[in-house]
Amino acid sequence: MNCARAARRPCTATRSTSPTATRCVPRPPISSPARPPPDIVVANAGISSGTLTERSEDLEAIRRIFATNVIGMAATFAPFIAAMRAKAADGRSSARLVGIASVAGIRGLPGAEAYSASKAAVISYLESLRVELRSSGIRVVTIAPGYIATP
Repeated sequence: MNCARAARRPCTATRSTSPTATRCVPRPPISSPARPPPDIVVANAGISSGTLTERSEDLEAIRRIFATNVIGMAATFAPFIAAMRAKAADGRSSARLVGIASVAGIRGLPGAEAYSASKAAVISYLESLRVELRSSGIRVVTIAPGYIATP
């Protein structure tokens, strides 16, 4: 992952809460006159595996899915919000936090309880964040794609 090219600034690819997911976080300091915060931050954390609540051995997979899909998104946004808020308050930015959810968060999928529930949590998290940040000038966008075959 070439984070510097994707973010157009020096940053570092790091693992989120899942060993299979990476995220790009800025190198400190996040903001300075020479390095203003980005206008847009996209959090696209998502893992899934077939899970059945009736199988106790799936509980660890359920925890891992929630940690990546929900906590990973919050961890991606967290380092940017203060600097984006300051930039937006000065009218210098149309700051956006974009979270990728899923239609599975609206209508659960059989055999994918953890994924569906985690994406429902993402939708609620983004709705709460949208209300929280509304007056700050930071817009929060939720994208819920349909079903996509991924390798």
